[in-house]
Amino acid sequence: MDLLKSSTHQMDLPPSYSATPLATSRADLPPIDADNDDPYLPSYEAPAARAEALAHHPLISTNPDFATFYPIGKRKHVHALVHPLDLEDHLTLLRAFHQTREDIRASVDATVVDPDDVWEVFLAKAVRRFDLWIKEAVGFTPRNATEERPAPFQEHEIPPLDVIMVWHTYLLNPRVYYEDGLRVNKAFLLLRAVFPLHHIASTAFQPPTPTRVNYFETQTGEPFHLPPFSEDDAVRLRCPGCQEENTVPWYKSDGSGYSQNGFRYPCSKCPVCLTHETFGVAKIANDLAKVNEDPSNNTMATHLLRPRTGKPYLGFPKIWNAGVLHSLQRFQPEEYTKALEWNFDTSVQVLKAGYNNPIEALISYKNSIKRLMKAYNTRTSFSIDLIAAVKRQFRFVAKIAELGWLDDGAFRADSKGNDGKEESRALRRCVNQYHAFLDLMSANPKHFLVPTLGIDLAWHTHQLFHTHYRLV
Repeated sequence: MDLLKSSTHQMDLPPSYSATPLATSRADLPPIDADNDDPYLPSYEAPAARAEALAHHPLISTNPDFATFYPIGKRKHVHALVHPLDLEDHLTLLRAFHQTREDIRASVDATVVDPDDVWEVFLAKAVRRFDLWIKEAVGFTPRNATEERPAPFQEHEIPPLDVIMVWHTYLLNPRVYYEDGLRVNKAFLLLRAVFPLHHIASTAFQPPTPTRVNYFETQTGEPFHLPPFSEDDAVRLRCPGCQEENTVPWYKSDGSGYSQNGFRYPCSKCPVCLTHETFGVAKIANDLAKVNEDPSNNTMATHLLRPRTGKPYLGFPKIWNAGVLHSLQRFQPEEYTKALEWNFDTSVQVLKAGYNNPIEALISYKNSIKRLMKAYNTRTSFSIDLIAAVKRQFRFVAKIAELGWLDDGAFRADSKGNDGKEESRALRRCVNQYHAFLDLMSANPKHFLVPTLGIDLAWHTHQLFHTHYRLV
């Protein structure tokens, strides 16, 4: 993503279509007083040379407090991309996530069932509920909404914390989020999804309003609060082969439940065995059918955005589509699952036909078959395994917790003599270092720079404001 495209863009808040818009960010507040993936997370241990360069950056060494404008690359007056108070809101939300995970793991007898398995079931349910919430509760296009100025949420539309947790992680993968918005679900991902960070943080530890609970339960058919783990819990899934509805257990002691990697369940009507692989192949076949309908405009996952710029480009997809459709010309679209033989190995061989064109435009895409298959090895319509992504995000949360930044009241004065100033200054330093880090990246485009934990916190916070992050 080009973070440095416009020298005049500021973090404007979108207009509200309700009388009381939810607070999205505190970034438009005046400066505070000077006294006041790749799929893997970085190591958070900056190489010595990078750390030294960051420490001696003019912005950091001369201004330990928060600034309004920052120098980044050739631009000398970039408006602050994120505010320390936004980081504080983000930490409050991470504390709620951390507490939720601890509560879920502690809710079962570890001698009977592995708490990690219970957490896995919880995440699988959360991802499915997130998908339902998008499709049933908020997946519509509000009047006058655009990608540049998407419509904010009303209070009653805010989902439960488990759904927010998945949404939060999805936003931290901005390339996938943007492409899925363009390809699959523009009404929500690009026109509705203004993440109301401040409102969510300010209500994270409060009981939800009855209106909010009723709206979620009425629209999705799901309980607002997930009931405790039970080995009898089941989910209804339609067979991708015959569309028969099957009742499948979330968890089984042999590892074959729907939330588990070894998921396996024979369809009650046809020979297809329900697995994560068969659902992934069905998703590939469905997208191939859409490509067949309009090969000039429809694309497969990971193909719409240029690898280097992250901007939409249909030149490559047209070439790739032609190659794959030629290899499938013996089959009707409804027979594509037959051509793919319900397995990923055959799917890879079929999809490779799209990369066989010698045209120079394909060079930068030659290694993308792994990314393509990874996008379809998921359990929902999203092009990312959100369960695995949430689990990776919790490694970051654990690091933040070790610093004590998730402690209640860490950034406020307390009765023990802590005035909160040093902690608040740390957040201002994170913001300064994030902008300095962007400046270093601009000056060293051929180097891979690893952010510190504090820089990553500011970076993640900026990504939550997805429209601003993409357009700035």
